[in-house]
Amino acid sequence: MQFRRSLARSLAAAAMLTAIAAAAEADPIPQDWLNNIRSGCVDACKQAQFSPQSCETACTCVEQQTAASLSKEEVMAANAANAKKQPPPPAIAAKTEAIQDRCAPAQ
Repeated sequence: MQFRRSLARSLAAAAMLTAIAAAAEADPIPQDWLNNIRSGCVDACKQAQFSPQSCETACTCVEQQTAASLSKEEVMAANAANAKKQPPPPAIAAKTEAIQDRCAPAQ
């Protein structure tokens, strides 16, 4: 559960580290955002003391599933909510929880 919370924070925080355009269209998530999401995932996974192999597998999954499941606009909305210390919109929260469930590292 701690890893899931850390991963959720990392997903939001990592994407916030990138420069976000003010006006967005239905674009895919930029690769640099995905790289930051993956990096945040690896950090959270290591802090949760999972094996390097488990972290590699889980965070590759997170990166791929995020790219496949979320749009650039959804990442921006999650970041905006995170900046206000609020939960993301319910539909986005459901998607990120599904990603976390699919990609959880092996114990």
